[in-house]
Amino acid sequence: MKGTDLKKKENIGKPMEVLEESTGQEAQEKLWESEERYRVVTETALVGITIADPEENLTLVNTAFAEMVGYSQEELLGMNLSMLTDQEEFNEYKKQTQRRKKGLCSFYESKLMCKDGTGKNVRVSASPLLGVDGCFNGTVAVITDITDLKKAEQALRSSAQEWKKTFDAIGDAVCLVDKDSRILRCNRAMKDLAERPFEEIIGRTCCELVHGSAEPIPGCPMSRALETCRRETMTIPIGDRWHYVVVDPIPGEDGSLVGGVHIVRDITQQKRAEEALRESEERHKTLFESAAEGILIADIRTKRFRYPNPAVSKMLGYSVDELKRMSVADIHPKESLEHVIAEFEAQARGEKTLASDIPCLKKDGTVMYADINTAKALIDGIECNVGFFTDITERKRAQEERGKMEEHLRQLQKMEALGTMAGGMAHDFNNLLTAIRGYSEFGLMKSPEDSVLRPFLSHIREASIRAAGLTEQLVQFSRRQPLALKPLGIKKLISDMVNMFRQPIGQETAIVTDFAPDLWAVRGDARNIKQAILSMLVNARDAMPEGGTIVIRAVNAEIDEEYCRNHDYGKPGRFVCLSIEDTGVGMDDGTRPHIFEPFFTTKERCEGIGLGLSAAYGIVKQHKGWIDVKSTQGQGSCFMVYLPSSPDGPEEERPEGDSAEAPKGRGERVLVVEDEDDVRELAESVLRDNGYTVFAVVDRREALYIFSREGGKFDLVFSDIVLPDGSGVNLVERFVARKPELRVLLASGYTEEIANWQTFEEKGYHFLQKPYAVTDLLCAVRELLDKKR
Repeated sequence: MKGTDLKKKENIGKPMEVLEESTGQEAQEKLWESEERYRVVTETALVGITIADPEENLTLVNTAFAEMVGYSQEELLGMNLSMLTDQEEFNEYKKQTQRRKKGLCSFYESKLMCKDGTGKNVRVSASPLLGVDGCFNGTVAVITDITDLKKAEQALRSSAQEWKKTFDAIGDAVCLVDKDSRILRCNRAMKDLAERPFEEIIGRTCCELVHGSAEPIPGCPMSRALETCRRETMTIPIGDRWHYVVVDPIPGEDGSLVGGVHIVRDITQQKRAEEALRESEERHKTLFESAAEGILIADIRTKRFRYPNPAVSKMLGYSVDELKRMSVADIHPKESLEHVIAEFEAQARGEKTLASDIPCLKKDGTVMYADINTAKALIDGIECNVGFFTDITERKRAQEERGKMEEHLRQLQKMEALGTMAGGMAHDFNNLLTAIRGYSEFGLMKSPEDSVLRPFLSHIREASIRAAGLTEQLVQFSRRQPLALKPLGIKKLISDMVNMFRQPIGQETAIVTDFAPDLWAVRGDARNIKQAILSMLVNARDAMPEGGTIVIRAVNAEIDEEYCRNHDYGKPGRFVCLSIEDTGVGMDDGTRPHIFEPFFTTKERCEGIGLGLSAAYGIVKQHKGWIDVKSTQGQGSCFMVYLPSSPDGPEEERPEGDSAEAPKGRGERVLVVEDEDDVRELAESVLRDNGYTVFAVVDRREALYIFSREGGKFDLVFSDIVLPDGSGVNLVERFVARKPELRVLLASGYTEEIANWQTFEEKGYHFLQKPYAVTDLLCAVRELLDKKR
């Protein structure tokens, strides 16, 4: 009985309503199953699937299509297909739409516009959806992304254009032959091998051209390839050279052979190398043993060494026999062993070939670093890692030194920026202090000895001098003030300072000096060098709160290129090395890099502001020297100052002026150019009160006018370097050009380094640093006027 009849029999006796309900449920389930299968197929398809209504509005899109154009499925539903069509393809799109409305399928290529504005090349297979009445109800389309295919086609077209050039550029002799072994085409290398022009090669067999034979030579690879339908090779001599011949058959569309590709490579050198290698295995051994690079062959499974060469033996300090009894674990530090084993195993698995910066433990206990390139090899039936060791210890050390240099450069840049700020501050402070100090000293000069005002004026003067000392440290740190350079005897300078310094430091601290007997003079500014040394002496004293010993040494030092390579801040030449060593608390690694930074201090807030060493650093750098520091926590510190030597002997040092009676003027005419009102009025009052005829102006324009109006009848010009409308230096040069015998005195609270300052000194220009004492001004003016040109 058929299945259908059985089902009918089973339903006999059941109520009609039950039968109808059962049949409806089955149909519903089958419909659901069908829809689910359709949904799964559509959603899992790798190509885009869309359904659109008669107006080309999308009613269904699968995931693949949404991902293809970059929209979500929700964004695409209801979107018109024309919005996704590239404008250049719009006419073709309309044409294909009309075909489908006529009930015809369409197959075409188009270009879709993605959400991100890019385009994608697609192949569209679209079919009309027709109702039972034959009416057009929409379109179902399968869309395939062929963007990559199009790119490949374009690349193929481009490569075809390059084929001929490439074919002729091939170094091997290549020719295409037909099934009768006649040459259809060949490259230039084949022409050179045959030693004939192309027209005499085409249509002939290679046997005729190369071997002079009408018949194939025995074992001819072309004949064999035509018989076997696979690649055939042969090594043959042609003249006095060896050639390797490869023939690949070319099948036709029906599978039968239509010809072949015939390639001839000159392997003379390879053949000779093979013969040389076969002649003696000793040559392999010689190469292995004479290699400059360390070679170490290790069993992958046991990690024990099998064959070390002499280079790696020398590198590690072990003999060859010792290494053969060792393993990977024996030549690396324990703390690095886990990493080394991981690298070894990764190389053994073929995941990498280079292990970089590997620490290796030498026999003497020192550590070297190596780059290890590894190749797998089967040696005596055992899988081995062949390691090629390149010693990079020196390179690593150089990299570390470069890192230190870069850090040093960053420090210099930071200090340069701070120096610029400090110098600007000093400029403003010094102008104010010039007026404060000057008027207090002028008041002292004008007031009688029993005046009640004198103590107050003295206090003001002393306070201004102390304030000037602080700003002077800022200027010294900035390293931009002009220096009064002259040959100095460092021994006398230090001895005088030590005698002055002994009493303030107390009996608990001893000072010991040690000077080389033939100590060179240095070229420097005495006042600034004293300030730098004093700062370091104070630092040494403060580092020994319980007392101790300060040792001051001075020796001659010839600095060579080797020193400069190890100390990037050094310079070759003749220097005097002044060292100040204490037995104090020393410094840790965190403190040492910051000691020359301004305002850095390890002292309590009330004990110091951190400008002493930074000022010393600035002074020494401006003298084209440097400071080297060695310190160990708990063992003291040593500051080594290197100052350039002078070929001349030391000059006598003239004591600085004070508020004592100063030389008077004799009616000489002085032009004062100063933009700061208080400073200008002070200079004018002091000079006029001391017997000079003074003309005071505020800027270049007014100075030029007065100089011209008075016919240049001035004996001296006293000008600030920086004026509101230009350079004071350029101004006095114009005056000197008109009147060469004119004396020049320049002043500034802060000046950038002037490249030609030495030239100005040679011209007889003098410089007065603000804040200057009244007597210093009067002495400088008098000295200049009395000096013979």
